[in-house]
Amino acid sequence: MFLFPNSKRGEATPEAIQELFADLQKVRDRQPPTIVDFAETGIYVDVGLIDIPVFFQGDESDIFYLMKTNGQVFFQENLKQLDLVLGEKCLKYMSTRSERIVTIMALQCYAPDRTFQLKYHNVIFNLTKNGSELSYLNVRLFLSELARDGRILSLVG
Repeated sequence: MFLFPNSKRGEATPEAIQELFADLQKVRDRQPPTIVDFAETGIYVDVGLIDIPVFFQGDESDIFYLMKTNGQVFFQENLKQLDLVLGEKCLKYMSTRSERIVTIMALQCYAPDRTFQLKYHNVIFNLTKNGSELSYLNVRLFLSELARDGRILSLVG
């Protein structure tokens, strides 16, 4: 589902995802991609998106029961954890208000090896959108702040 921008809030349909990647390409066509020396390791990454996973632990049958009876509890807890990770200090690096960043959430119930593992993928795209105006997120400073705090995240180039 789309979390931000507010105008997109709701289901992330295949058409909406295609539009999002088209928007990213428009920015890339207009200006060079953002290249980041990740954690000053000498490994350079062209960052397309940042994934902040939130895991839930517990007995599979108990979690599925809770999902059936009160599934919103996982969504709300994911939002709380995302807020703890991002916090106010990271929002200042986004160069725009949080309503303008492009974020998608996806709930996953199984790990690649097919074992039960409930987690949310909170994907922040390297893109800000203000109406029809598109630009890059200030991803260098944003990632530096997250890395300093020892946050777990995945980068997809």
